[in-house]
Parts: sequence; C-alpha cells; structure tokens
Amino acid sequence: MKRYGYLFEKAFSKENISLAIQKASKGKKDRINVMKILADKDKYVDKIYDLVWSGKYVPAPYTHAKITDGINKKERELCKPKFYPDHIVEWCIYLVLEPILKKSMIKNTYASLKGRGQNYGKLKVKKKAKTKNGRFYYKCDIRKFYPSVDNGLLIEMLERKIKDSKLMKMIKDILALEKGLPIGMILSQLFSNFFMNDVDHLMESMNYCRYADDIVIFGKASEVVHKARKILENAISKKRLTIKPSWIVYKLKNTPLDFMGFRFYRDHITIRKSIMYRATKRVRKWVKNQTLKIAHAITSYMGWIKNTNSFKFYENRIKPYVDFKLLKDIIRNGEKKNENLCFGI
Repeated sequence: MKRYGYLFEKAFSKENISLAIQKASKGKKDRINVMKILADKDKYVDKIYDLVWSGKYVPAPYTHAKITDGINKKERELCKPKFYPDHIVEWCIYLVLEPILKKSMIKNTYASLKGRGQNYGKLKVKKKAKTKNGRFYYKCDIRKFYPSVDNGLLIEMLERKIKDSKLMKMIKDILALEKGLPIGMILSQLFSNFFMNDVDHLMESMNYCRYADDIVIFGKASEVVHKARKILENAISKKRLTIKPSWIVYKLKNTPLDFMGFRFYRDHITIRKSIMYRATKRVRKWVKNQTLKIAHAITSYMGWIKNTNSFKFYENRIKPYVDFKLLKDIIRNGEKKNENLCFGI
C-alpha cells in the first residue's frame, strides 16, 4: 500500500490556508466573525500559518448543541468547532487528505464525497433496481455510526496511508477531543468513509451500496441478500460497530426502497415523504416572509424534485405559491450584499 508523506507542508502552505478559509466560510458569510476574516484574509492566512508552524496550535474543545431533525423530531448532537482557527485548520487537512483517501474508495459509496452525493447515488441505485439482480433488497443502518467509530482503529488505518508524523499528531489531537467522530466536524465525513473502506471493498461484488450509515444490498432472490447480510454483519462487528435490529428484506416490486431521501420503485423514483413535508413547510414560510434563507432552502428542494418523478407534488404544493423570478432576485441580491459586506464596500 502506497504511503503519503510531506502532507503537513501542503496542508499548511499559505495557498492552501487561503483556500481553506474560502471553503470554511461557505454558508457563513453573513456572520460577523467570518466577515471580519474575509475582509482581511491575508492577515488571517499569516496568523494561522505562524500559529501552526510554530507548534503553538492546540485544537479547542467543541461547543455542543442539540438539534431535532425530520418529521419524527429525531434528536442529534452537533459539535461545533470555533471558526477561527479550528474549523479552518480542519479544512486545511481535509483539502489535502480528501483526494488521497478517496482514491481507495469504491464507486458505490456516495455520502460527502466530491463528484458523488445523492444524485450520483440515485443513478447508481436506479440502475441496480432495474436489473434482474435488483428484485430483492436488504436495507440496514449502523447504530450511532459517527460516535461509535473506534478512533484507535481509525488512526491505525490512517497511519498505514499517511507517513507524515507531524500531520498525524495534529489529527490525533483533533480526534482526542471527542469519543468517535463528532457530527459537525468536516473531517468526520471523510474519516467515516475511510473507516468503512475495507467493509466496502469486501461487499462491493455483492450489489452493495452505502450512503454514510445506510446500507443497501440487492439480489435476485431473498436467499442471496440474506447470505450477503450475514457476511456484512460479521464484517461490521469486526469494526466494533452494530447494525440496528430494524433491518429489512423486501421484494422491490411490492415495497419501494427508501434510501438517501428517495423512494425507489422498479420503474420510477419519487422523493421521501419527510422531504415533501419539509419542502411544504418552507413554502408556507415563504408565503409569509420572502427571506434569503428560505429562498436558498426552496432552491435546494427544487433540486430534489427535478431529479425525480415528483412533478405532481411540485404542481400542487410549490408552483402556486412561489414566484421563482422573485426568489432568484432575492438570492442574487443577497449574495451581492454579503460579498460587499465582506470586503467593506
């Protein structure tokens, strides 16, 4: 296995720190602390450069916040790093490691990887569902995936790939802040995919696909998917992870597959009911108050709708209530305003 060195130098070059500031500020440019940094970016590039290269950088503990998600109000705990310098430092590491670690990953893992994501995954799953080997499916998810990742095992895997001791020390210091991988850290997305890499390769030939902690295996008969299920469960247990007992095996013709926010049928795809619910909720808010935040949210939901057979939902629940010309104008003007504020115009 090829090991990579001289990564610390690449991660904390001034060019990469500057790029990391831009990436870290995405979606946060209306925050006062972020505006301040973007307005004097070169100064903060130098400050991070000096802090890291002097050996004085120590990652600060995360701020914890609980959020509720979805119709069922599922509670999640987010860990928020300080934007400066911690979130920027994590982005510096991410930008260097992502292309290296991604090279070893199979094509049928979709979450949080550049050039993949839900639409990429949707096309892959759609193709599998149409074949004779897509008649049955097994679906499961890993219990408390991110917090359950064994950081000791993860570090062993990373050290087999990375021979840069300075970068590995920084990664160890960051991982020592929390048990498992904190939800909210940009590196958690990359590291969780890398942690599952050996499982993904083992299962790749078994009509397997994974989106973060959600796993699907297709087969031409229930016996085929159950055989693959047992192999998967054994591999997952070796990672010191647990599959939730709510796993299912169904015939796709009778029961659509709910995966990645989509509902897959043999011949078409719709969006998940919970996403329809959230989109409808946003539209109701838009009717009362046309803000930039709501405009961005509706645009995001339109991406889901356009890529599925959900035209009827759009015609009934969105089109009558949203003036899309106004929506685009609000987004355009909002982006200009944020840009002007960042540069003191």
